[in-house]
Amino acid sequence: MTKKHTGDVGEHWVLYRLIRAGYTAVLAPTNAKAVDILAADRDGRPFSIQVKTKRGTKGWRLTEDAESMSDPRLFYCLVDLGRDGNLEPPEVHIVPSSLIAHHASMTHAEWLKGIRPDGQPRKDSRIRVVVDPVPKSAADPVRGEFPDGWLERYNEDWDILGTDAAIHQGAQSPKFAARSPRPPFNREKADMGREDYSLVEGGKLRPGMLVLDIRGDAKNGSVPEGVGVVEEITKITPAAPGHNGQEYVKLHLRAATGGTTRTKYLSKAKKVNAKTKD
Repeated sequence: MTKKHTGDVGEHWVLYRLIRAGYTAVLAPTNAKAVDILAADRDGRPFSIQVKTKRGTKGWRLTEDAESMSDPRLFYCLVDLGRDGNLEPPEVHIVPSSLIAHHASMTHAEWLKGIRPDGQPRKDSRIRVVVDPVPKSAADPVRGEFPDGWLERYNEDWDILGTDAAIHQGAQSPKFAARSPRPPFNREKADMGREDYSLVEGGKLRPGMLVLDIRGDAKNGSVPEGVGVVEEITKITPAAPGHNGQEYVKLHLRAATGGTTRTKYLSKAKKVNAKTKD
């Protein structure tokens, strides 16, 4: 996969997710500076997105321009395609540009303090990198602003695009803290508390079993589950990257009512609510 192909995959994945979530969105003209997608929220208010996509690297590469980009209606979508570009589905972190600017500035200043292998001071560079976690060698102020896991609160947080993101000063700002952690999954609201189902590891599922198939915005319990019949289980090799090397399987499910089909990617160590057919 070429660098351009990687970027195109990321941009079109974000475009698809935006439209599916109910936003109006189009790819920006090729000569648009620092903007990849032009969009509007559900109330018609415009916002812009810069998409950065990584494949097999520790962080997302930016340029020094990122340090001065802090428009409250500009967001970064950081797309992770996994080590080999085969992570399905890709993971996306939606982050306000002001936080990315702050991160780029602090981490680059910290990087400049280091020395090269030959003992000489590092020379300045236009490259900036968004990473989580930041290097353990980073000074306390940097690690205080961006502790390990600082990006997680923005994982698949598409709702942030419907807000005016204020100018933030670090991931530990009270304004950010108010958004984290995300609401816990409400099993009762999503109708997941059925006593006749039990937790079964993904690697022990069998064709013909019934699985409570969570769809939509189920992380906050707003969309009930459906019941899917496992039709086929496909082993994924090599293991999907980016998930601690765990072995994954691909479930081919058919809805118990309606007959629609879909796939679900599942770690073999992941437990789901399932049972045999009555």
